[in-house]
Amino acid sequence: MVRSAFFALLAFWASVWSMGTQATAQDVSDEQAARFLLQASFGPEKDSIRDVQRRGYVGWLKHQMSLPRMSVAERVQESRWIKKRNFGEELIDLFWEQALFGEDQLRQRMRFALSQIVVASLADTVTSRHHEAYLDYVDLLDEEALGNYCSLVRRVSFQPTMALYLTYYKNQKADEERGIFPDENYARELMQLFTIGLEELELDGTSTGVPTYDQDDVSGLASVFTGLALAGEGFESQHNIAKPFRGELVGYPEYHETSEKRFLGTVVGPGDDAVASVHEALDHLLAHPNVAPFISKQLIQRLVSSNPSPDYIERVARAFNAGRYVAGEDVSFGSGERCDLEATVAAILLDPEARSITLSGGDIAGKVREPIIRAIHIMRVVSGDGEVSTQGLVPNYQELHRDRDEWGRQRPYLSPTVFNFYRPTYVIPGSATEAKGAVAPEAQIMTASHFAAQTTWADRCAVQRRCQINELPPPDLVPFLTIAHKPRKLVDLLDLHLTAGQLDPKTRSRIITALWTIDVRPGPDLEKSLKKRVSLAFSMVTTSPEFMVQQ
Repeated sequence: MVRSAFFALLAFWASVWSMGTQATAQDVSDEQAARFLLQASFGPEKDSIRDVQRRGYVGWLKHQMSLPRMSVAERVQESRWIKKRNFGEELIDLFWEQALFGEDQLRQRMRFALSQIVVASLADTVTSRHHEAYLDYVDLLDEEALGNYCSLVRRVSFQPTMALYLTYYKNQKADEERGIFPDENYARELMQLFTIGLEELELDGTSTGVPTYDQDDVSGLASVFTGLALAGEGFESQHNIAKPFRGELVGYPEYHETSEKRFLGTVVGPGDDAVASVHEALDHLLAHPNVAPFISKQLIQRLVSSNPSPDYIERVARAFNAGRYVAGEDVSFGSGERCDLEATVAAILLDPEARSITLSGGDIAGKVREPIIRAIHIMRVVSGDGEVSTQGLVPNYQELHRDRDEWGRQRPYLSPTVFNFYRPTYVIPGSATEAKGAVAPEAQIMTASHFAAQTTWADRCAVQRRCQINELPPPDLVPFLTIAHKPRKLVDLLDLHLTAGQLDPKTRSRIITALWTIDVRPGPDLEKSLKKRVSLAFSMVTTSPEFMVQQ
């Protein structure tokens, strides 16, 4: 009996592993494809579901990683957005357009995730004034979204937007007589948020309880980031807002701390080359064993689950460190260079814990879905044919934000602080998840007014298109209207596209019963009645727990 049980368990794990890595078109059901796209894109719709089924999980990822990227800065220059409206609004417009219609869904989703880890917010009044520099920051996120995380941190450290946002631009070495001390803002956030976190971690993300750094480490690293500015700027003059503000920071020896700079058990310097000092410090910091589990867990949280198991984190962290993820005999992802994000995201999305609901953590599995991602998903489901244009102006999506409570006050690139819209460690006070020791990061921006505001949004903005976005194609409701006379089939279709077939049977029953209360009879009011059913179905499904929480 023990022997047979062992082989049964072995067969089960083999089937799960095959499902997670070798899935072909014949292996992937509609529901499995839709669930995969909840994690890997801005939401499944009919064409993307078929694409995953045709290519399989591995083939879809390979295809997505091969797609060319479009420069955000070039897109802005082509359409001359900056002269059209507020710069921040224009950048958000492009975010919506690419998320809705962009073929490169994996890159877009990863860029959004990285923008919430390596944060430089347009909500900052100084950062928001320098449009060109901020576009370069967004392009940097885009380039490294499927590139290399360590390269991203290294490059962003020499990026003027980050230097302005975290206040190390023209940071000067200590001069006690003049009351000058190096600004410590970036040194602290670089360690706490971008690389190693607050406590030493095992490879599986388990904390040892030992602090990773202390105030002396912050001060030492802050001294490294001295003497940096754009070429030709000088340290004594104020920047001219009319002058283009872009490029990599360069070193000014006279303002850089030349003595030894100590942090995290290493010594940088002595020397007056600021650029060399920063690279030397980053070499040491990015080699820290915390980087892999710390960043791997956050990316899992952004894509798959708020409470991944230690084993899941360790498997992803190993791929992060190796720079490679093997998905089969002849299939692998990544360059073999540590911090490779192609390998990391493949490890995240193809892991058995991501692909199997059974293995994904029971009643604390999955994650609360971000308001913006839910909204984009709804609009993807009902959007007609559309594509990211390459010339001219894109539609004005700002009407979507006229009531900020609908989005939990979440707008792309406008997080209130460097800590993002919500903390990865947020716990709902007094909740069942708290009792289980689980976190629910996105719940930090969920309020009663948010739920009330979004209750009618799917009907007003997605179904009826009463958002005054005239440039968008009209909603394609034909697939829903043609079956609206059969409530069960209508709910089946919405269940697939919006919740990956995971609606609770009781929820399904309530929705179907409600739809039957709308009388549908042949006659002049038939189309109106069918639209009412579709509207009610969208509203009920998109406010269900199964849509709000990704499993």
